[in-house]
Amino acid sequence: MSARVAPVFLALLLALAGCGPRFVRPGAGPAVDPAPWVRALEEHNRGPRQLRLAGVLRSGAWGRARFGAAVAEGRGVRLDAVAGPFGTAAFVLACRADRCRVYVPGERRAVDLDTGGLWLGRVLLGRVPTVGPARAAWRTPEGGTVLLLEGPGGWTQEVEWGPEGRRPRRARFVRQGRVEAEISWEGRVAGVGFWYPARIGLKLREPSADYEMELTRVVPADGLEPDLFVLRLPPGVTVERAEGTEGWKPSRAPLWHRMPPG
Repeated sequence: MSARVAPVFLALLLALAGCGPRFVRPGAGPAVDPAPWVRALEEHNRGPRQLRLAGVLRSGAWGRARFGAAVAEGRGVRLDAVAGPFGTAAFVLACRADRCRVYVPGERRAVDLDTGGLWLGRVLLGRVPTVGPARAAWRTPEGGTVLLLEGPGGWTQEVEWGPEGRRPRRARFVRQGRVEAEISWEGRVAGVGFWYPARIGLKLREPSADYEMELTRVVPADGLEPDLFVLRLPPGVTVERAEGTEGWKPSRAPLWHRMPPG
């Protein structure tokens, strides 16, 4: 991923991608008691509240970038991405609570976002963001289970387990009957004393995008300093609002601004 195309990946998940993702929803089978799956989800979402991460970001349309990140639950996210054989800075993302700023050094350009940091923080902690309380559960034809959650604003969420039933493997965020986003989890990072997925995928309907994060290093990180989540810009950098920039026309409005609650 070059510095020129880095805005396409703006803030890890926001940018424009060339070809749309395909969402697959399993069929609905017989209803089951949701209570055990609510407990399974709560157990899954327990874990360290602060982490340092390293790995590779991929987008089919735009290539790859290496990254290092730090995340503290409810406090902030910091992600630095580099590309190419010489480790050229591609972009920096910093969030304090829910507000985020993305800086693209190659363009001396920054974009401010009012929301998304808390949601992204939960994803980077390996958790399942949830839109609201559970309402139902059912078996899938392949022997898995789907837990249905309902949130405000017409949002619902389908958390899917495979037949083995150990960990959630997908979460789909649905509005007005249409899947707007999907997170997926695969594998487990080796050598870590707690469960953390080896790969995290994200698909967005609008803007149409499909991303994968492959983790190579995950460690607990107590005592992350608050200043880590403050992105200080060099003089002369243009700071823009996401909705006011050329890459953020209303027809290309990022899902981040309509991100599911949770």
